Amino acid sequence: MNYNDESELIRFVGFESKEKAEILTNHKIYSTQQETRELCELGENEFFWFDLIGLNIIENNIKLGEVSDIERIVFTDYFVIKTSDELVQTKLPKSFLIPYIDKYILDVNLSARSIFVIGGRDILEES
Repeated sequence: MNYNDESELIRFVGFESKEKAEILTNHKIYSTQQETRELCELGENEFFWFDLIGLNIIENNIKLGEVSDIERIVFTDYFVIKTSDELVQTKLPKSFLIPYIDKYILDVNLSARSIFVIGGRDILEES
């Protein structure tokens, strides 16, 4: 993704100039999840972060944990995973990160409330 790409910009009606947009600096802008769903069109394999938080992370039919947050580091999104209690009891870390890239993410299934991964256990054990 090229971050000079204007498709990554957010624009507000009535705030087209830089000077007008500066009025919004340090202000919080809110929208409901319902409004967001109605106003934002997602492409194939695109998801709202609020739909991904809370999903189970599954590898080889074993729950590694669940998404507690998402962080963008440079150009990559990372799932912040709260490790399942069963795995924490085996002395594995309480949390770990999985990059949201094809190498690790096999499938996101919102109806199953699960994200299916490969290599996630290796990341957990090395964390």
